[in-house]
Amino acid sequence: MLLRQRMISTGSSVHRPTDRTEPEAVPVVFVHVLVRGLVDLDNEIAKCDKKIGLAQMTLTKLQKVISQPNYTETIPANVQEANEEKRKTLEAELTTLEASKEMFTKLK
Repeated sequence: MLLRQRMISTGSSVHRPTDRTEPEAVPVVFVHVLVRGLVDLDNEIAKCDKKIGLAQMTLTKLQKVISQPNYTETIPANVQEANEEKRKTLEAELTTLEASKEMFTKLK
């Protein structure tokens, strides 16, 4: 976590400073690291392609199951919820993997 200084007034000036700082936690940190020469970009792109293919295949299978007739009537609600959560997770994973692949491609 990134720490940011925040000024707090103590209200009294007897042998104390009039203001003091107190760290405040900020939950977002951006780190930019140059990886050219340290990472095999072609290998990383290939890994992303493999993971994208696997995630797309899994998502396609899940969508096929969900789109079956009588899915909502025959499948228990807890399984339907789990499948919906898996679908959302896979879609988010695909978005992240595609962004990673694009980043590695730009670094080449």
